[in-house]
Amino acid sequence: KEYQRTRKIRALERTKMEVDSEMSKPKALSLKVLKTCGKARATVMTLPHGEVHTPVYMPVGTKGAMKGLTSREMADLDCKILLGNTYHLACQPGGDTLENFGTLHNFSKWPRNILTD
Repeated sequence: KEYQRTRKIRALERTKMEVDSEMSKPKALSLKVLKTCGKARATVMTLPHGEVHTPVYMPVGTKGAMKGLTSREMADLDCKILLGNTYHLACQPGGDTLENFGTLHNFSKWPRNILTD
């Protein structure tokens, strides 16, 4: 009986550690307003792949990558987010190809944020 009780306690402790760990992770999306001027505002969005200050210029990687620049060069330019177009991604490279890579991040070798429409 004592053995079963100890096992239950350990299982509860593991569950609590998992919950605590999960709660310490940043939320999928958070937005903090830094400054306002009339209706305009400067914010910082916290996304799964890093922070993005707005307003922001988002280069368009229509098919998941920038033409003429590598992902490394985009990172060197301190680009925080890339814009992709879901329709164009579906046409080329296609859903099957993207599925083989697992994620658009893997396909494009882009470690930072991606926004798709």
